[in-house]
Amino acid sequence: MSDSYIKSKDSYIKSEYSTGPSCRIYISKMFTTIYSVIDKILKEAETEIVESKYDQQIKENIIETIKVRIDNLLSRFQDIIIQFNSKFINQIEVSNETFSHIDKLEYLSKLKPTAPSEIDVNAVD
Repeated sequence: MSDSYIKSKDSYIKSEYSTGPSCRIYISKMFTTIYSVIDKILKEAETEIVESKYDQQIKENIIETIKVRIDNLLSRFQDIIIQFNSKFINQIEVSNETFSHIDKLEYLSKLKPTAPSEIDVNAVD
């Protein structure tokens, strides 16, 4: 999901025809979508880190890049919630911790290189 996609979609709440319940459904769908996109970004990052053979600099660059991507997604989502809260009396809050990406980033940063295999492939039946 690109940032431009979210920008085009966040005008939904600004619409004069949108209602509180319909906006709540919309925010719920956006939450689910963003959560799945974050998971996809983290899985791709893990694959990239493994494929880079654990070069420390590359690993740090990948993690920093995904932090920025995730922060951008979450800030757009927070903007949507702020728009909702300013338009409707019913206040809602979704903290960034809800997405649990920080724990997953820590996992990525702790990936260690694996030792080369000592198995003689020719000796295996």
